[in-house]
Amino acid sequence: MRERQFFCALLGIFIWRWSQMKPQPLKNVQSFRVHVGSVSFTVTVNNKLYATEKEFYFLPHNHSVYEIQYISEGACRINTQRNSYTAQKGDICIAHPYEYHTFIKSNDDSHMTVCSMYLSFDKEQSEIQDSPFSARTISALLASNYHIHDSSGKVGELFLMMQNEFNEGKPGCTDAVRGLVTTLMTKIFQLLLPENSSMSKTMDYMNESARMITIERFFLFNYHRDVTIYDLAGELYVCSRRVNQILKEMYDCSFTKKLMITRLEVAKFLLEHSDYTVSDICTMCGFNAKNHFHSTFRKEIGRTPQEYRIECFNN
Repeated sequence: MRERQFFCALLGIFIWRWSQMKPQPLKNVQSFRVHVGSVSFTVTVNNKLYATEKEFYFLPHNHSVYEIQYISEGACRINTQRNSYTAQKGDICIAHPYEYHTFIKSNDDSHMTVCSMYLSFDKEQSEIQDSPFSARTISALLASNYHIHDSSGKVGELFLMMQNEFNEGKPGCTDAVRGLVTTLMTKIFQLLLPENSSMSKTMDYMNESARMITIERFFLFNYHRDVTIYDLAGELYVCSRRVNQILKEMYDCSFTKKLMITRLEVAKFLLEHSDYTVSDICTMCGFNAKNHFHSTFRKEIGRTPQEYRIECFNN
C-alpha cells in the first residue's frame, strides 16, 4: 500500500512538472540563419512569440545556447547563477549558455508578457574584424551582459511585426521574418555597445577582457566535468604554469580553487531555487562524493547544504 502511495506521489510530481513546462509542438518552432557584419548565427523562435506568466517555465533550467527575452509587458524577478535583478517593460534579458536561471513573478497577482528567442553562433567564424560587428566583439559583449534596456521601443515593434507575419502566414512569410530577425539582432547588438565610446576603445576593452571571458566560459561550461588545468591551457594557448599565473592575477586563486568556487556557486543557486535533493545537486555540480561535497560546502560557506537551503527558505 505504501509503495502504491509513493508511486502515485511521484507520478503527481512528474505531471505537475510537465504541466509547468508547457512544451510547444515542433512544427511551431522555426530557425533562421542570419548574418550581421562578419557574424553568422542561427536564431530559433516559436511561431507564438508572446508568452504570459501562465505559459512560462518558472523552474530553474539552462540551455546550450543564448536565450534572449524581451519584456513586453509587466515585470518579473530574474535569478541566475551570478546575478539577480528585476526586469521591467522594455528590458532585454540575456541568459548565458549552460547557466541556470529562473523567472519569478513579482507577486502572485503580477502580470507579464515575454518574447523569447534562442541564439547560437556558427562554430566556424571568420577572423576578419569588421567593426563593430565582428564575431569576437559580439561574443564578448553578450558574455559580459545580463540585461539591457530599449528606451526607443524599436525592439518591441520588431517583435510585433514578426508576430503579425507569423499570424498572416502569407507567401514569403519566412523571408520577411528572416529580414525582421536580422534587423532585430542588429538593434540588440547596437544596444550592447557602450554608449559614448569610440570603436577603438571598445575593441581595446574587448581585447583586454577576451581572456577573462574565455576563462569564465570554460568554468561555466565545464564545472560538472572532470576537467584539468591542461584543458584550460589549451583554450588559452598557454602552458599549464602560465594558467595558474593568470588565475592568480585575475582571481587570486588556483585552477582547483576556481573550479571549486564555480561548483559551489551553482550548488548554492540550485539549493535556493530548486527542489533537487542534495545528492542530486552534488552529482550535477561535479562532486564525486557526497561527503566531500558536504565538507567542502561547510568549510567554504559556513553551513551544510541542508542548513543553507533552510536558511534561504526562511528568508
